Amino acid sequence: MAQGTMTRERRRLQEQRKAQARVKRQNQIRQWAPIAAVTLVFLAGIAYITWLQIKPTITGTPHLVINQTEIDLGTQKYNTTVRASFQIRNDGDGTLTLNAPDRPTVVEGCCPNQVVVGQTRLNPGESTELYTDLMMHEGMGGKHLFEIVLNTNDKTQSSEKLTIKSDWVP
Repeated sequence: MAQGTMTRERRRLQEQRKAQARVKRQNQIRQWAPIAAVTLVFLAGIAYITWLQIKPTITGTPHLVINQTEIDLGTQKYNTTVRASFQIRNDGDGTLTLNAPDRPTVVEGCCPNQVVVGQTRLNPGESTELYTDLMMHEGMGGKHLFEIVLNTNDKTQSSEKLTIKSDWVP
């Protein structure tokens, strides 16, 4: 019986040592977990910054090209809708950004319509249309002159003034 008691005592001591070792490992994990978490966040931040630096981007210099800067619609009849359209192209090797007003500025006459731009970002070689539709009726006759100031990120042409002339009759 003394030997049976001894074996039980050994098992109990072994289980106690295992439990102590398990508690020690858990404490070590608890101690190092915050450091590991901060390290992971730091490494993720470095990876993100590196990705931002090497991600493919279109860099270079944009170059604005417009088919015409002045449109003369001539004499138009009341209640007829006419479109004044400008073709815009990026002949550079960087992305061109366009910023146009919602409506043309009235220099003479009245009642401009909304300015529409197909795309406001043009990659190299791409083009788009900027236009406004005009229609006058009785009481709005005579000469009209509108200006649209188109702003861009082209360093040689940061803004371009587009003009539209027309004369409305019954």
